[in-house]
Amino acid sequence: MNQETKKRLKQKGRQIEPIVRVGKNGLTATVVEQINKAISKKELIKIKFLKSFLEQYDKKESANKLANLLEAELIDQVGFNAVLYKRANKRIKTQENKKRMRLKRSKSKKTKKKKEGR
Repeated sequence: MNQETKKRLKQKGRQIEPIVRVGKNGLTATVVEQINKAISKKELIKIKFLKSFLEQYDKKESANKLANLLEAELIDQVGFNAVLYKRANKRIKTQENKKRMRLKRSKSKKTKKKKEGR
């Protein structure tokens, strides 16, 4: 990733709200799974480490560990917040959009049939 892209993502990361808050239990499997789902949908997410987390763990180490686990890139880590970026798989998004379109079409056909039947 080039510096210009990273700078742009850093600016966007400062504007968004934290999606996940990591507390005293640390980076459990559930938390990592939740973060993975969020980053798969949004690509750029902000994570907040709570004070109870920081009493037991190092925030920089944890942010790097999380980025490695998710195969994401750590864009920014300031204070209690970390911003991660993972490019979404376009193929998966396209397949999801096709499924939604099929569902919308089938619903609209059903409503047309109901109206015609009246």
